[in-house]
Amino acid sequence: VYLWGAPVELDKTDRVKTLRDRLLNQLVLNAFEMSPTSMDSYAQAIQSWQPCCIYGYASSLALFAAHVIERSVKLRLPRLKVVCTTGEPLLDHQRQLIGKAFQVPVANEFGSRDIGFTAHETPAGQMLLMSESIILEVLDAQDRPVAPGETGEAVMTALESHAQPFIRYRTGDVVRVSDDICQAGRGLHVIGEVLGRMTDFIVRSDGTIMHALAVIYVLRAVEGVAEFRIIQHTVKDIEVLVVPNAGWREIAGASIERGLRKRLGEDIRIDLCLVDAIPPEASGKYRYVVSEVSLPDSLKVAMHSPIK
Repeated sequence: VYLWGAPVELDKTDRVKTLRDRLLNQLVLNAFEMSPTSMDSYAQAIQSWQPCCIYGYASSLALFAAHVIERSVKLRLPRLKVVCTTGEPLLDHQRQLIGKAFQVPVANEFGSRDIGFTAHETPAGQMLLMSESIILEVLDAQDRPVAPGETGEAVMTALESHAQPFIRYRTGDVVRVSDDICQAGRGLHVIGEVLGRMTDFIVRSDGTIMHALAVIYVLRAVEGVAEFRIIQHTVKDIEVLVVPNAGWREIAGASIERGLRKRLGEDIRIDLCLVDAIPPEASGKYRYVVSEVSLPDSLKVAMHSPIK
């Protein structure tokens, strides 16, 4: 089962999608539609499908886990062996939440659309690079290799990209270097920590909770956008900051607004601002989406560790 949100998986007719899922022995659930009603139907679908593995965005799986726990839903999945999270850092409390809901181990995965699967977490908790097919460099802001224990940008060369070579590809992901060795003797390189990029949820005016990628994909598809940040102030107020490049045209603004309204509803107000630069957060991380809209109290635990 995939709790996923990429258009390439979701933008299919029902007939084509059903045929594809049957052929691949998979069930794809939409991480862009996380309303309480949708999550209730997801729980029923997962129970019926009886998967061996569940794979999805860390925050979306944590949100779903918080929902089923709050509803006292007992998922009986005897064939399930693991829940794999991806797309963003898996926080400790999210791991505990997902494990409690599904009653199986939770393993984090690191990858990207361009490079593909990059590293997987072992049962011992080590993140192992797929060293047979990827060369990983971790570089600082001056493009110098960082020392073990330090963090830097993951720059990768993919050795199995037969159609289009990816040589020293800048991923934008931040990782921590480690000089550990695999405890099980696999001979693969160990990544100390994947810090990645943190994203927020977006809440639609009808109460539907959407993964941030739902709106990120809108901006990524528009030509002329060098950098962007989307800020949701209320369920009906969206601020969009765009750093334009040489390909920007006036029509791009209309395209952005049209795409966001398709995702969030025709009644939203959009304030689109062209800016020279977008600063990172105080932590140094770059956030594409910032939501100031609170989740329901019962689901806030999915994003924030309880105060002790």
